[in-house]
Order: sequence, then structure tokens, then C-alpha cells
Amino acid sequence: MKYSYNFSLDDTNRLALTDSAKFFIAPDSQAVLKITYPHFDHNIFKLAEYYTKSMLTKVEEYVNNDIQQEFEYKYDNAQRKISAIEENHITKAHYKKTYEYGKDKPSGDSLITETSYYNNKVEFYTKMYYNKSKQKYKEVRLNDNNKEIVHTETFNYNEKGRLKERVVYFPQFKVTKNFAEDGSLPDNCFTTNLLPTTDPILRQNRVEKLKRFLSTHKFLFNNPVCSSCRYFYGNNTTKIIIKSSQYPNTFQVTLQLYEKL
Repeated sequence: MKYSYNFSLDDTNRLALTDSAKFFIAPDSQAVLKITYPHFDHNIFKLAEYYTKSMLTKVEEYVNNDIQQEFEYKYDNAQRKISAIEENHITKAHYKKTYEYGKDKPSGDSLITETSYYNNKVEFYTKMYYNKSKQKYKEVRLNDNNKEIVHTETFNYNEKGRLKERVVYFPQFKVTKNFAEDGSLPDNCFTTNLLPTTDPILRQNRVEKLKRFLSTHKFLFNNPVCSSCRYFYGNNTTKIIIKSSQYPNTFQVTLQLYEKL
């Protein structure tokens, strides 16, 4: 099971459940059912994900029991995604993306070409360049004629390999825009830690144990230089992930428990 809660920096004892997920795992497949609980909506939002050999193959989105959108993914023998199809059951819109894999001749780096369709008509092309470390360092968006450049986006990383900055250039307007990413923040805003097993968290006591955990780790949230953060604590049966949210002084904590049914 996985539970996600929002909490305020001023009151770590008040946890608001935002969603929960149940995992069904077999030797060669997995299914995940995620249920979201909006605070100001009486509807129930559900997300069903289906995996085959750790690869996501299908996603279904529901409001109550009515399907809204459906996604399907296909892969080649090397487990590389070759197509992604989206069906919107409300608007009847059909989206499709196909992927071709090759090499960039000048550099020898990996090149992935994405073709995007809307209702079976090509919308645009995207060329994505990856270095030997499998980091995407450039992305070029082309018009539906596969010739005119809409924009070029470059990606800069820090010493730890986290994305530090995106730089987008629009040739039509001769405008460049820079976007700072989490990699521009100090490393102590993003840490991975071992969770002790001496006092396990169970479904029955999860809220009480989470409140106690957050109270003893409140120093993490008071770091003024961390405008964004992600702290991971885990062991073989339990994972706790604390990260900043889109709202000021508000964070999200996710608890994941592994149990045999």
C-alpha cells in the first residue's frame, strides 16, 4: 500500500490524506490502483496502471466508475518505447507518439526521434539527443513539415547528475529563456537515508508513526536555502518520501508499505 499526505510546516501533526495506492504484484506483471481524495470535490478519481516485466503498458483514468482517458504503450525487443497512444473518452480526441532510435552522425550520441499525431495527423517532430551517460542534453522541436525549428532546448546538469538548468531558444523570435531546476540547489536538499527497522510502521499505526517521524525530522523543512526538496528514507519493507509541494510552507509525505497478501 502507498499513502500520500499533505502537511503544513507549522503543524506536522495534521496530516491530510490526498491519495492512496494498492499494488498487486505477480512474477512477471504488476497492477497499481491509485485513488485520489480531493478536498473540495465529492467525486472519486482513480488511476489504474498495468505493468509487464516492469514496463508500463496501460493506464486508465476514471472519475468514479466512468473512464475518462486511456493510454497504451508498446516496446521493442530491447525494451525501448516505440509508441504511446492516448484516447480521450470525453472529447473523443486521439493522440499518438512514435519513437525511432538511431545515432547522431556528427557526435555519435544517441538520437531519439519522436513523431506526434493528433487525430491521425502529424502535429510536430521532436529530436532528443543523449550523451554516453544517457543524459538528455538537447531537444529540438520541429514543425509538422519536419524542417522548421519551433524551439531548441538544452539541459545542463550539476556534478551529481541532477538537472540544473533548461535553456530554451525560439529562433522565430530570437528569444532565449532560462529555467532553473532542482539541480541548482544544494545537495543536502535531496538526500537518501536508511530507515531503521527496530520500530516498524504498520498499516494500523501508520498515522501515529508518521506524525512522530515528521516531528523528529522537522529540521529538514526549516532549511531556508531549499526552495525545493526531496528526502528519502527506506528499508526492505517501508519507504518514506518527503518533498516540497506547489504551495508555500506545505509538504507532501508518501508512505509505501510492502505486505504479502
